[in-house]
Amino acid sequence: MTICYFVVRGLKSQDDGSVEFYEKSPVVHQLYDDVESWTGLTAAQVLYDKLPPGERDARNIMAVRAVAAQIGVFDALAEQGVRPDAVAGLSLGITTAACMAESLARQDAFRMMRHRQGLPEIPPNTAPQGVAWAKVPPGDDASRLYGANREGVYLGVDFGQQPDGTGHTMVLSGYRSALEELAADEPELVKLMPGTSAPHTPLRDYWSQRLRAFVSTLEFQDPKLPLIACLEKPATLTKAEDVQEEIWRNATRTASVPGAISEMVRHNVRLCVIVGPSLDENIIDWPFPAVYVKEPADLPKVMEQVDKLGIELTPAAAAAAD
Repeated sequence: MTICYFVVRGLKSQDDGSVEFYEKSPVVHQLYDDVESWTGLTAAQVLYDKLPPGERDARNIMAVRAVAAQIGVFDALAEQGVRPDAVAGLSLGITTAACMAESLARQDAFRMMRHRQGLPEIPPNTAPQGVAWAKVPPGDDASRLYGANREGVYLGVDFGQQPDGTGHTMVLSGYRSALEELAADEPELVKLMPGTSAPHTPLRDYWSQRLRAFVSTLEFQDPKLPLIACLEKPATLTKAEDVQEEIWRNATRTASVPGAISEMVRHNVRLCVIVGPSLDENIIDWPFPAVYVKEPADLPKVMEQVDKLGIELTPAAAAAAD
């Protein structure tokens, strides 16, 4: 196996490269026309308009924005003849990855994201929830910040050690009061983030079960590529029913980049392409070459790595490279 695409929702509400892809690439422009027909959202609303008031509405527009941008980069790379041999999705990225693996139709993915906007986040009369960013220095035990050592705090997303060796980064989720207490006790390590839900914890089961009702109406296919779910217990999804379950259950499970990387290594990945809006480049320590593609100017970087690694391209890609 050669190339794996990795997709993860970025921490920022906008990404400048998405607009440039839309303006310069006819295939990406067509994608946004399709998104409008599927969701009723114009390209301006998806790309750069001011986000609507209210956290839930804004977050759902951001989700559509991220997935559209990532699929747009996928299409732009395909025009160059570059296609993945596997795809890996973290958090919302599992939906994008399912589309790239042709397990879930794009139209259904965007319909689902619009449906999510109306789902209640937490049960009535429930204690407030939240999220926090944590960076633990080398040698420190990160597990003391969550789980049995901190009631009401869960490990939501594990990003592993940073490339510069300065720390282990993660997202902690749970009850807001517990996170506030933790941040007060560990102000150098833990920073509260905006948010009123606890992603990637059992606390999301209320929301997840309501999403399940809609996802059960969608048609899934067996993935045409190995589809890696970025979980604590890493898994490569090969059956339609497994992808369908992961789409709705993902929010209740701890996500793990080290887990995903272990699956990529098992699949003998030689090049990782991080597609579209994503995390900062100094967060994940990749054990193989990795190229972040957020804007059109990044496309040649992929071609450079393909050439350097001796990866055989399709005729269309070879012509584009010339």
